[in-house]
Amino acid sequence: MARAAGARHENDGGVMRKFFHVRGSYTNVLFSYSDSTGLRLQNLEASGYEFFTPTVEVGLSYVYTHGNYSIGRSTHYKQVDLATHYLLSKRTELYLVGIHQRASGPGTYAQIYTASPSSGKNKTLVQTGIMHKFWQDA
Repeated sequence: MARAAGARHENDGGVMRKFFHVRGSYTNVLFSYSDSTGLRLQNLEASGYEFFTPTVEVGLSYVYTHGNYSIGRSTHYKQVDLATHYLLSKRTELYLVGIHQRASGPGTYAQIYTASPSSGKNKTLVQTGIMHKFWQDA
């Protein structure tokens, strides 16, 4: 059984900075396992992005995760993401994403979502591609 609590705040920068966005979130999740052990994960994220031109968007985020196992083990993950998007049309864009994660604590390894786990405490991922949306956001 998992219980979750979270908070989120967004700011669009007001009238003077029409295209600048800042976001922050905090989550606190407790996983209870059938063997009477548990894991609490606390995430703190801060991110922002800006359209430098109507077709170029750059974003940066930082995520800190603290994991606390009921057996007395503690883990920490620090992750930095940098992304840029070039809009070719309203539904098609090119993107370039770089992610670096550092894990600390006994028996921890860096693992970035969608990639295989690292054999060490650090992992870097660079991804590029083209994205086409088959729907139009309102």
